[in-house]
Amino acid sequence: MTKIHLIRHGQTEWNVSRRVQGHTDSVLTDTGRKQAINLGKKLGHIRFDVAYSSSSTRAYETAELILNGSLKEIHKLDSLKEINLGVWEGMRYSDVETEYPDQFKYFFNDPSKFELNGGETFHQLQSRAVQSLETIVEANRDKKIILVSHGMFIRSLLVFIENRPLKDFWNTPAIHNCSQSIVEERNSGYKIIMYADSYNWNLV
Repeated sequence: MTKIHLIRHGQTEWNVSRRVQGHTDSVLTDTGRKQAINLGKKLGHIRFDVAYSSSSTRAYETAELILNGSLKEIHKLDSLKEINLGVWEGMRYSDVETEYPDQFKYFFNDPSKFELNGGETFHQLQSRAVQSLETIVEANRDKKIILVSHGMFIRSLLVFIENRPLKDFWNTPAIHNCSQSIVEERNSGYKIIMYADSYNWNLV
């Protein structure tokens, strides 16, 4: 059995100011660093075999703070980055809603129809996320894996495992900063054990 701990990065300055992040980076706040350190203490009893992180600084720093030197290497991958949101990145969500009303509506109400010049669709994000997970699992059979990434990236994986359509992408619990979700892989199938810190993931 392979167990994958999916962690969202800690709070960032752009999370606080409600700006679109995507591939663009924003630094962790003091709260975000404390979230990662506290999660590291919570997970201190687990001996992870291997660590992966999005190449975005906010995710990699979170991984470093959680692991606190317990592993020699954290594999940094571009494929674990958040959805690419092109020209939206750096904009406040309130301004996006004003300047791109149609796509903003699709983004939150029917992600399966969302398209943005220079950005990724939710279909592309999910395809990238699933392929990344499968590649990592294939290389680390029967190991405990910690994977630090982003809210929409993680949600796209959990939606896939639950076999939900993308139009229901947001009809699931929030993946909050430094939340922990756990997925097990057995016999080429995935099962959600914990969803954003809740063991009763199918009831929330």
